[in-house]
Amino acid sequence: MMIFTGRIDTVMAYDTETCQAEFLAEYDNKLYECSGYAPGIREGMEARMAIALHKPAKEPEAPKRRRRRKKTEAHVVCQSEILTSAAGVVFHVVWFSPYGHSTKKGVYVLLQSKAFALIGRHITEQIVNTFGDDAAGILECDPMQLTALKGIGKKRIESISDAWREAGRLKDILLLTNGALSVKEAERIEQYYGDEVISVLTMDMFRLCRELEFSFARVDAIATHMGMHRHDIRRMRQVIAQVLTDVSRQEGHCFLRPNMAKRKMQELLLSFPTELESYGPKLMWRAKRDAEWWPNRRKNVIQAYKLTEEDARYLDEWQKEWMRYGEEYNIAVSAAEAVDLVVTDENLVALKELYEVEQYVSDLVMEMSEAPCVCEPTGIERFLKAYEETHFVTDRNGNQVPVILAAGQKEAIKRSLHARISVITGGPGHGKTTVIQEIALWWQEHVSNSVVMVAPTGRAAKRMAETTKEVGCPCATIHRMLGLCSDSPMVTPTDRTLILCDETSMVDIFLAKSLMEYAQDSTLVLIGDADQLPPVGPGNFFRDVIASGRVPVSVLTECFRNSGNIVENSLRINTGNPWLSCGDDFFVTVMEEEKMVKAITDTYLLSLSQGIPQNEICVLSPRRQNGLTGSNALNRALQEAVNPRRPEVSEYHGFRTGDRVMQMKNNYSMAWEREVVGDGVVVKIEQDQGVFNGDTGNIISIEDGIVTVLMDDGIKCRYGAEEMEELSLAYATTVHKAQGSEFKRVLMVLAQEHGNLLTRSIFYTGETRAKKEFALFCELPALKKAVETVGSSQRFTRLKSCLMERVRPLWGM
Repeated sequence: MMIFTGRIDTVMAYDTETCQAEFLAEYDNKLYECSGYAPGIREGMEARMAIALHKPAKEPEAPKRRRRRKKTEAHVVCQSEILTSAAGVVFHVVWFSPYGHSTKKGVYVLLQSKAFALIGRHITEQIVNTFGDDAAGILECDPMQLTALKGIGKKRIESISDAWREAGRLKDILLLTNGALSVKEAERIEQYYGDEVISVLTMDMFRLCRELEFSFARVDAIATHMGMHRHDIRRMRQVIAQVLTDVSRQEGHCFLRPNMAKRKMQELLLSFPTELESYGPKLMWRAKRDAEWWPNRRKNVIQAYKLTEEDARYLDEWQKEWMRYGEEYNIAVSAAEAVDLVVTDENLVALKELYEVEQYVSDLVMEMSEAPCVCEPTGIERFLKAYEETHFVTDRNGNQVPVILAAGQKEAIKRSLHARISVITGGPGHGKTTVIQEIALWWQEHVSNSVVMVAPTGRAAKRMAETTKEVGCPCATIHRMLGLCSDSPMVTPTDRTLILCDETSMVDIFLAKSLMEYAQDSTLVLIGDADQLPPVGPGNFFRDVIASGRVPVSVLTECFRNSGNIVENSLRINTGNPWLSCGDDFFVTVMEEEKMVKAITDTYLLSLSQGIPQNEICVLSPRRQNGLTGSNALNRALQEAVNPRRPEVSEYHGFRTGDRVMQMKNNYSMAWEREVVGDGVVVKIEQDQGVFNGDTGNIISIEDGIVTVLMDDGIKCRYGAEEMEELSLAYATTVHKAQGSEFKRVLMVLAQEHGNLLTRSIFYTGETRAKKEFALFCELPALKKAVETVGSSQRFTRLKSCLMERVRPLWGM
């Protein structure tokens, strides 16, 4: 018997029902005519098989291209006999595996799945260790060979064979990828692609990146295992799409300049040799800079860094591959554009989806800006005067005094009511909430009761509802109001609906698209602080709309909040002044990084002892991972200090009853319920679905692997093992995650290990989360850098230019 991996040259006959085939297999530059059970065979494929020499019982009528067969006695011969056998011999297929690459790990993963639960790990290891890469073919075609293994009888072989046949496409996926995917992932892929799954995996596996959000590195490793060449055009075009996807998620860009895209493509495909790391990062920087002139500059670089002959050879090889990828950039972009992955012109390369959504959003904005307002606003001055006479605020001395509206607030109200779409921007304490409330009350009095308030996060929406109780209108996250997690929106807007969107600076271009579609027939007011961080997602919707000049913009400059040093210092931070003013509400403690964790935990425990609830205390860090002062490390320290492991406290996957937690990604299918209380009793229980990135709450119970979380907005969610990956501790969080929220007391760390995240916008956004008290624990150089570094809030977006291309008259007052 001969076992080999060869290419299927010609399939002369194949029965799809019985999988019986007659074919020519090429091995070692020779063709072998074979006949037998060959499931999944097709021309051109690499397959692993075992064949034996035999004489068929009856000579079938041969096709024209088949050689004339020699009449020989049926017998099994050794490999040397087969290799030297005469032409015209037909070989019997003992077993056949349609996978030319290794399948050892894939067989192991499959045999450990639920379908093979009766086999056990010991027998699985016996099968894999004994037969190796031959196991797949033997299990498929000749399972009786398993009798050679200890502890496996005929009944068990029958059960294994039955389970193997029933595994179907799941088996094909795991063997094709050699166990690089888990059973759960394979099931997800099978469910998504159905009968097309094998074609997808063999023809364009990188669809997993685009359609199922698998990482490029992982799919690339699988494709390489399956024999894809590193310069394969399918790989190259996906790299272009991957680069654009990565910068949109990590940096918020909606496009890149061609030279930037080319450089990032090269960096993604080719890492610098580890053998040269000892020379430091400057060598890598210079090698990339001088790549196009390498023949002329090679000698100078080698002398400058005193490279050994071997290291110089490593660098030459890297330079050659680096330049080759650079030369293939235009080919890769053209290939990606041909399949509608990207859009290009002389100055940019962009994902087609992002390119089109920015254009679409600009069209929606312009349609609203050019449309007439619902009604001619009247009686605004009289209304504002009545509001000042009937509403009161608390001054610094605790006395109730009438509200006095600033000129900028009055102008903002008038301007917003004279346009279908408008913007109101200003820092914390500058009266945005008052303006929102007055616009809504005027609308209810003069137009209709159809007023809707939305915000990007649950906490921001809850705060908005609390500060505008007098209006009494629906108030929820943008996702919930728009019905992104259900079949229909909470409120269906009409041409007499007013929509007020707070914290709009957090809205990315995709959410902006949904919001603009929802508000298209209504009147929309966008409210936010343009100095805060841009959205986590791609785009810069709020700033681009303001900068375009295509909609009325009101800037509130007068501060009303009685927060002393917090507001004063926010202005200093925003202007780059490091001389912060300390007092009863603002504390700065300069200390070494190693001491910050203890200082934070001690202050957090003190805050709890003073009666401040957990949802009013926030610990902020610029960075999530790495280092002593990232939010992950702070969370672990705070958990041990606030909610240590105790016998009476249930624990599951590192979470404990009572822990403060946060939802880390949008989950539109997560079911929840909320108790509606009236007169101290539960009146009804609301039920719906959808929890969103940034929602926070506390774990109230852990039972039988189910974690129940009571979110801050009153909804109760139950997390199983699969959903737990979406949950994180929330004693501490990043500044990005806290954006849109406010807390009574904020504790923030700034350390040099935070590196390029020490920027003015990070510090400003973190500091302005505090309503009453702010405490900063920092290293002095880190504080100085955070105040002085403007940061890279600049994003490559097209929305502003798309809006400015329209030259029609704007609005009339």
